Amino acid sequence: MREQTIWCYGNLIGESSLLRQHFFTNKILLKILDVVNDINATKSITRISMWLMCQITKGKPSPKYEDVNYLFIKMSVCIKTVTSSLWLNDEEVIGYALQILTFLTYSDNQFSGLIFSSNCLQKLVEFAYVKKKKFNIPCLRIIGNLLCIDNTAEVFIQ
Repeated sequence: MREQTIWCYGNLIGESSLLRQHFFTNKILLKILDVVNDINATKSITRISMWLMCQITKGKPSPKYEDVNYLFIKMSVCIKTVTSSLWLNDEEVIGYALQILTFLTYSDNQFSGLIFSSNCLQKLVEFAYVKKKKFNIPCLRIIGNLLCIDNTAEVFIQ
């Protein structure tokens, strides 16, 4: 039942900016954070949850940062879930994680500390230069976005 609920939410959010806005305005997505953050989740739940978070961050028009800010603040554990998914052997989940990280690093530097503390930068560099070609551009974009934040280049180099 959880999988179908997450799938339904993702489809509704992805179909219409009006529906997505309704979800944001009524803070409906806060109710499923426990499912997204469940460390004992099945591979299927993890994949669908990452897909849902990806749906939240994309769409036309792009979501306003203010609309998703509350969600990702409440999801600091979820950001750890996103960054830790880079170590999974699941290209689909990795792709979703990169989409989410791109949005978070493009939008504001508020989440940069969480991203840095997750120790995912080395993995991003590895994906950018070694792994699958489809991950090169998103990884370079994330790293570039992070480097544009004040004093971040010094932290990255260290």
